[in-house]
Amino acid sequence: MAWLGMLWLPMVVSAIVVFVASSIMWMAMPHHKTDWGVIPDGDARLLSFVQELDLWGGQYVFPAGTLGGHREPGREPVGFLIVLPRGITPMGRLLAFYFAFNLTVSTIVAYLAHCTLPAGTDYLSVFRVTGTATILAYGAGAIPGAVFFGRSWSSTFKQVFDSLIYAALTAGVFGWLWP
Repeated sequence: MAWLGMLWLPMVVSAIVVFVASSIMWMAMPHHKTDWGVIPDGDARLLSFVQELDLWGGQYVFPAGTLGGHREPGREPVGFLIVLPRGITPMGRLLAFYFAFNLTVSTIVAYLAHCTLPAGTDYLSVFRVTGTATILAYGAGAIPGAVFFGRSWSSTFKQVFDSLIYAALTAGVFGWLWP
């Protein structure tokens, strides 16, 4: 088996590569531009209402009791609302947390590869194992969001597509740098 300490380079490089790729995909590519809808003529009213209720830094469901309960068909809309904490969360901090997540995924993928593949394993075998684990890490978690919380299937499929790219990049790095 490859010694886990020998895998620090593919862990770090793959985390950096996925971080850069996701930045490009979210900022420069057009496919995520339609993931979030806009409330028609409602921004000001909704903002005023959220401020009036003093909702900050949490996730909320409406109407109350919707989760785990039942509702009368056609009674009212059901929804989820995520409100960020007061003030502006610095983007640098969010990106640092996201990079830490990428590094964690790469570390877990490295651990799995370390446990299953010996040093000197061929590129394709390393690619298959690390790619499969990476798809699960980045993509599978999106599905329950669509099933249970109403995230659009279109947005979910795009996130799963992105995870295929992240998996190919991660697997390519691990295959290339495998000891």
